[in-house]
Amino acid sequence: ILMGDVGAPYPLFVITGTTLWSVFVNSVLTPMQTVQSNRAILVKINFPREALLVNAFYEILFTTFINLIIVVVFLVIFKVHLTTRCLLFFPGVFSLILLGMSIGLLVLPLAMLYKDIQFVLPTIFQFSMYLTPIVYSTPPVSGIGKILRLNPVSPLLIETRASLLNMNVYVPLWHIGLVMSFAIVLFILGIFLQRITIQTLIERMGS
Repeated sequence: ILMGDVGAPYPLFVITGTTLWSVFVNSVLTPMQTVQSNRAILVKINFPREALLVNAFYEILFTTFINLIIVVVFLVIFKVHLTTRCLLFFPGVFSLILLGMSIGLLVLPLAMLYKDIQFVLPTIFQFSMYLTPIVYSTPPVSGIGKILRLNPVSPLLIETRASLLNMNVYVPLWHIGLVMSFAIVLFILGIFLQRITIQTLIERMGS
């Protein structure tokens, strides 16, 4: 399970997996970091709070672009033949960003009140990384494989990487659709929660 035949050059397999994982983690943390770094402005100046989230989204896109340059370099080194299936890579990356930002928005109100959350989350993500098929191939749908498939990041990451590296990996469309529906619902809830709590949180930060 751990090293086995992953269906692609192993260094490229790992680099792509860790890059996609960092895209997800960055998408969770950036909204909180953006709001925290602008606490003083939030307290003193009245402006649309959603502007900070838009700024966080653009920052995520920029960081993702920089990270993907590393993947492109390795694609060239290993002379990977690109196919039309590679076009699915981009919506896959966007899906990881959407899922990450959705979780980040839900955690944002707590992060504004308790700064320690931003220090705890990276530790949680380090542990969660081992529950995601990043450095090992997808386990069979039995035993621990069933548990690992409960990780909502797994199907998106697996399919996104497989589409780029043209790997013979099958992720059911219903599974991806379920995760995406879950991410969209979380995103809507996160935006709603941010709107109804932001003013109260700003007042508490300024007191």
